[in-house]
Amino acid sequence: MKKVLMVAAKANMIQQFNMRNLAILTNLGAEVHVAAAFENFGTVDDQTNCQLIMDLTEMGIVLHQINFDRGLGRLMVNYQVMTQLRRLIGENQYDLIHVHSPIGAALTRLASWGTGCPVIYTAHGFHFFRG
Repeated sequence: MKKVLMVAAKANMIQQFNMRNLAILTNLGAEVHVAAAFENFGTVDDQTNCQLIMDLTEMGIVLHQINFDRGLGRLMVNYQVMTQLRRLIGENQYDLIHVHSPIGAALTRLASWGTGCPVIYTAHGFHFFRG
């Protein structure tokens, strides 16, 4: 069975853009894990976040709290996030990691360095472009 980790800095990214991707992966028989900030979850309200956690759990998805900060974050917080991700990736030996936020992608790539696990990043908008 293939093991896939989906990462987003904030849980709202999973709720807003990835529920169908998660369903596809589980229907293909993959063991799916999601790593995100479920405690500081982003732009959705508390009730929506609680529903997301219940929905993911019912789908059989393994959830991991990662303490991502907002935006670029603080250096020490980013170091702690990389440590959390490195431990998670090392303990689970994923076959694929799919990331869905710019900072999450950068920190996940650094954390997975040397593991041989492919990391895919999907851009959901170009935050640097003002046009």
